[in-house]
Amino acid sequence: MSRGHLMRPDVSARRMTPRQIRALEVIIARSKDATVFGKKVIIWALRKTDGLTRPVALSLSDVHWGGRLVEEMQNSAHDMVSSQRTTHLPTMLDLMGTNMCLMHHGGMFVGKSEYNNKAPGRTIWFSPYYFDNDAELLVASRDEIEFVDLTPYRV
Repeated sequence: MSRGHLMRPDVSARRMTPRQIRALEVIIARSKDATVFGKKVIIWALRKTDGLTRPVALSLSDVHWGGRLVEEMQNSAHDMVSSQRTTHLPTMLDLMGTNMCLMHHGGMFVGKSEYNNKAPGRTIWFSPYYFDNDAELLVASRDEIEFVDLTPYRV
């Protein structure tokens, strides 16, 4: 079995409008629970989901990205989905009517659908599944992540 349990089996996938995606980007960009790098990575991945209809995963290697940045990505994802923090991203996604969730895990994809939880890196997912080996594996460059501009979202 390549996928974990379905997070919201009662909600079907439906495409979010560009306005809804922009609102979600604002919530992420203004979050007090994430670093600038974490926000940029998560927004970059969100933009690859085709309006939250396509499951995607992004693994970042400690070797290529540096352990600190990779940890920032996972901690940012963790803190934005945590009920103990202020962003409550799962609630926002639920209110939008999507079955997608933001997930994170230590380890990396080492092949198209082979996951190694001991690999030196971390992974985030946008998927309706808790653990999704079938999500499209994304590859990001530093330039692509840095290109994500958070300034339009400032208060």
